[in-house]
Amino acid sequence: MQCYLVFQTIPKLKYFSLKSRIIGDDELIYLKLIINKVNYIEKLKIRLNIKESMNDNCIIDGNFLDKYLMINILNNLIDFDFYIVSKCKMLFSNDIQKIINSFKIHRFFNDYHWKNIQCFFDKNMSYQHISSNEIIFKPKYFCGIIDYPTIFDWQFVKYISVGLCSSIYLFLKQFDDIFPHINSIQFNMARTSRIDDISSDYSQRRAHSLTGLINETTSRNGQIENGSYGVTTAKAPSDTNGNDTKKRSRSFARPTIRSAVPNSQLITIIKRPSQSEHAGQKVELHTNHFRINFSKQTNELILYQFDFKLFIRDGLWRSCRKDERLQVLKKILEQEHFPLVWYDEGKNLYSIENLILNYEQAYQCEIKHEPTGRTNKFLFLIINLVKTYKLKHIFDFIQNKISQQPHDLIRILETLFKQTQISDMIKIKNQSYPKHQPLKDIGCGRGMALGFYQGIVLGERGPTININNIFCCFYQNYNLVEFISCYLNHDIRECGIPSKYQLIVGKILETLWLLLPRADEIGPYRFQSFHHSANGHTFNNNKNEQIVSCSHDKKNIYIIHYPNLPLIKLYHPDYTNQTCIVPMEFITVDQGQLSLEPFTTKQYAKIKKIIALHPQECYEMIQSITNEHLKNLGIIVDNEMLMVPARILPQLQIKYDDVIERVQIGKWYLNNRFNKVREIRTWAVVFINQHKLDNRQIDLTRDFVQKIRLAMSKYAIQFNSSPIEKSDVAVPQTILAHINELKMQGCEVIIYILNQVDNDIYDVIKDFENVQTDTIIQCVLFDQLMSISDSCDMNMYIQNNLVKELRAKLGGVNQFVSLMRALTSPPARSDIFMFFGKISLEIIEDFHIHVDYFLRVFSNYNSHLPNKLVFYQVGRHNQSFQNILNHQLQQAIQRACQELYGHNSILQICFVLVKKNHNTRFFILDKQSNRAHNIQPGTVVDTDIVPPNGFYFYLNSHAPIKGTSRPVLYQVLYDEIGFTSDEIQQLTYYLCHIDVRCRKGILVPAPVYYATQCVSHRR
Repeated sequence: MQCYLVFQTIPKLKYFSLKSRIIGDDELIYLKLIINKVNYIEKLKIRLNIKESMNDNCIIDGNFLDKYLMINILNNLIDFDFYIVSKCKMLFSNDIQKIINSFKIHRFFNDYHWKNIQCFFDKNMSYQHISSNEIIFKPKYFCGIIDYPTIFDWQFVKYISVGLCSSIYLFLKQFDDIFPHINSIQFNMARTSRIDDISSDYSQRRAHSLTGLINETTSRNGQIENGSYGVTTAKAPSDTNGNDTKKRSRSFARPTIRSAVPNSQLITIIKRPSQSEHAGQKVELHTNHFRINFSKQTNELILYQFDFKLFIRDGLWRSCRKDERLQVLKKILEQEHFPLVWYDEGKNLYSIENLILNYEQAYQCEIKHEPTGRTNKFLFLIINLVKTYKLKHIFDFIQNKISQQPHDLIRILETLFKQTQISDMIKIKNQSYPKHQPLKDIGCGRGMALGFYQGIVLGERGPTININNIFCCFYQNYNLVEFISCYLNHDIRECGIPSKYQLIVGKILETLWLLLPRADEIGPYRFQSFHHSANGHTFNNNKNEQIVSCSHDKKNIYIIHYPNLPLIKLYHPDYTNQTCIVPMEFITVDQGQLSLEPFTTKQYAKIKKIIALHPQECYEMIQSITNEHLKNLGIIVDNEMLMVPARILPQLQIKYDDVIERVQIGKWYLNNRFNKVREIRTWAVVFINQHKLDNRQIDLTRDFVQKIRLAMSKYAIQFNSSPIEKSDVAVPQTILAHINELKMQGCEVIIYILNQVDNDIYDVIKDFENVQTDTIIQCVLFDQLMSISDSCDMNMYIQNNLVKELRAKLGGVNQFVSLMRALTSPPARSDIFMFFGKISLEIIEDFHIHVDYFLRVFSNYNSHLPNKLVFYQVGRHNQSFQNILNHQLQQAIQRACQELYGHNSILQICFVLVKKNHNTRFFILDKQSNRAHNIQPGTVVDTDIVPPNGFYFYLNSHAPIKGTSRPVLYQVLYDEIGFTSDEIQQLTYYLCHIDVRCRKGILVPAPVYYATQCVSHRR
């Protein structure tokens, strides 16, 4: 760190940027002195790299920034942009969450609503990354290369050497983005290997053609390439001492395509037990899978994959944009009479013929651009043949002739199905959304779009296409004035954009594409900055109307209605000199732009109502989505849903003391008195509101207090005193201070009534409860109390939502479920089961320590260690389960067992994967009314549509209040216990009924649900 110390403050300095590497505590103190001297700044940009010679435990959090960077600058600072990298010890997920929480409760970040702090721990380098702008520079993996990006913009020279092979173009395509600091490339000419019966001479000839393309289209730093051999002759620059920069060689390999469907052969998975399933009532269901029929000739068909490139002549040849590629490709394919050809909207082209042998490799066409009348010239190049695929491998996998699922082939066919859809669609992976549909508004300038998902599934009965309704959040296609008003929930037409929100609005506008009245000439624009108001660009016409002349369209004048709003400066990424300053009211947000911002509680409530489609509505929408008959491939898709066999498992019994409650349609009633739990001597009711309470709120709160005392007494919870009544404003510091006061007064239970407060207030209260486990805290929404002010409804609300949860928090046992009834073969008397749930998709370091801890807790509570462990792990379709099993089963669970049980371990393990996010749905179709209904709780499907080489089953364990049932897909990966299909299915179903806070079946087994709740509450 090198700079001169400033001995006096600089009052006129408003912007300060610092980039530095820090080695040692003395330089941190030096940094503190520098920041103290610029305490009048309004904008601060910091880039720090704290090196490893410092203390390894240097964790960057809100306290660190307070100590070194924000001492005396808070009064004027309005924009704080920081990115800090620090060498530190291992950070686990809970450590990272604590770091993020330190910013959420920080006064400065709360005042300016800057809560999107991102934190990342690089395990390879043992570095903590923390950023204020939601961007983390993670290591980049590309073609086998790992590049650790620097947080500094300083230019330095590097030199790499790569071999010229068939995939070199893949490397060059993204070279500038990944390695902007490299300014010289050396190509080593050598023959490439054979590719699918293409001779080495042909490969060499294609290599020369490729370098010819490079010579025509690229030039780096003014260097001229040798066109005869395609070898650059530029010498790598030298450093200041005249020494050549150290050479660095990297290798690369072509990445593979991955399908959206599960890859069932990443690990050696167990097969379904041979015993036939007989538990439950047999039924037939409709499922949203449609059979794909292949002709006999299709089975012998070969699909070819090519690299291709499209260029447009715009002064110089440049790559076509995404919206231009499809139009140009269709034009050339029709013009040259190609066979069936499709592409993945990227660089891969697929065909049923070898285009390299039968067609030319370069084609040109001209297309007239209607808005401008300009004729554009395009160049289509087939670079090389990449790979071939045999369609018969699909049937070989289904018939167990091959063990590895042909995921590349499936992905290619999914691309073909997607290509047959109409072009006016927004396509996101396997999802498609009509572009011009009206969005269901959820506030903040966003809305939900209805689309559909398509994916190919290889099941026991053959290939099917899975089609499902799906929703996604997009930004509204609003006028910019209306969009910003909705985003801020504040009408800007009269008072303009408040100064404290301009930075927030600017950041969101930077991510959006914006349209102008005549933007078709060159396409949508990007936001660059705010300008002064439109008043400075106006004059009056004969009618005394205020008008403005836009700089991008000087031939036209427009009447402006909001001259007080700031002008917007726009630019176009492809035309750097094309900028314009335009009144805000003439700009429109382009449609079809995906929104990834988090949702508020109110938005979640709206989304749940929007996506909860009735089964009949869902059924009709899926049936209306048809695929064109792909006759050129001999593929025909059925128009009717597939019928599959299913079973409805026997309903279980819930035991309360000596009384049995039967489960009916997934739920049961609390008709019996519980055993006494405990008496509550001191408790409090706190009302959190933005303003002072009125009489109506006070009366309703007191009525709720009386009813909750009475209702709780019926279920063995006795409140022996009147509550302490308080009201607080929605300020985190005030709430935390009063919680501590109530705790000092001996409060055992605190009930918070929240009225129109942000999610942050709820998070602050729950975070305190998670730390101070001796104080029971329960939150209630005032809006819910308002909607159930009727005495009977309020009693039902208390019974259904508060009784069991408070009893559980107070240490009570709510119900008993006999899991032994799920086992068809009687277990030994010595069998002790333990159930474990985990939702983290990452491999956790030192996981054996966590397993050891829970085994000891289990042993202390039950006086015995378990001898059978059933492990439920939430997973994804495309996840590599081999690493998870190796790490969690062999290294973590078995290691923990060895430490507790000794070398003669008797613990038997069953490992089950839980997949909630899939698109399979089931329906019961009433033949008389021809209407679709939800399937019953306890419905199991384990044949026909499940993969043929594993132990899979779908289980619907819950009865949804609204919408279509969503079954869960389970995959048994490992089983030492030896469960039959009936046993593991019934055991899983029973575990969905032991949630202590609920009186109905839940979506997933309780261990998984508890793990989810712990993560969401950051415990």
